Amino acid sequence: MRLLFTLLLASLVAVLAACADDADDQDDAVDADDQTEVIDDAAGEETDAIEEDDDTAAVAEDNDNHAAMDDDDEMESDDHAGMTMELDDETFLAAMIEHHEGAVDMAEIALERAERDELREMAQEIIDAQETEIDQMQAWLDEWYDGGHDDHGITHEEMGMEMDMDEFREAEPFDLAFIDEMIVHHEGAIDMARAILETTERDELRELAEQIIVVQETEIQQMREWRAEWFDS
Repeated sequence: MRLLFTLLLASLVAVLAACADDADDQDDAVDADDQTEVIDDAAGEETDAIEEDDDTAAVAEDNDNHAAMDDDDEMESDDHAGMTMELDDETFLAAMIEHHEGAVDMAEIALERAERDELREMAQEIIDAQETEIDQMQAWLDEWYDGGHDDHGITHEEMGMEMDMDEFREAEPFDLAFIDEMIVHHEGAIDMARAILETTERDELRELAEQIIVVQETEIQQMREWRAEWFDS
């Protein structure tokens, strides 16, 4: 009987020990799962950080690209800006007289060759206005500088007068050539008028320069509208 009791007790102890081992194994499995989850969380956070860095780098690259495009636009805008020059009163008068004479020559050709009434009317207005201004400027040269000097030193490029007059006379279609060449020519006059406004102390020249700017900017705008209507459609 005692032997039987001893055997039963030993069996019970063995069963309890086995249960304890199973519990430990389950705890170890849980701990392992927890560690795996922690590792996975850390990996996920690292991946998110990498993706965030990539996004930040992409945004920075986009910003750099836009900045470069803006710089290119500014450079392009500078390339199309008018010439800058420093003029004294005598140089301005001599150069503007030559410039106006060129415009009158172009307008006289337009009276003969232009197909559209609007261009012939503008050509006549240019002749009337600029011949009057030529007479006034020559009178100032005679009064202030004893007729002035022959070489004013302003290039045809600066004055917008690089055009070959013989080619212009034969250009086809003439109306388009007149518009394109006269716009460039007017822009040269406007550049010179703005330049003299920066240096002259004579009210007469300031008034003339301001008049040239207003009139010729208006004519440029009109010619651009005609060009778009007649030739760009």
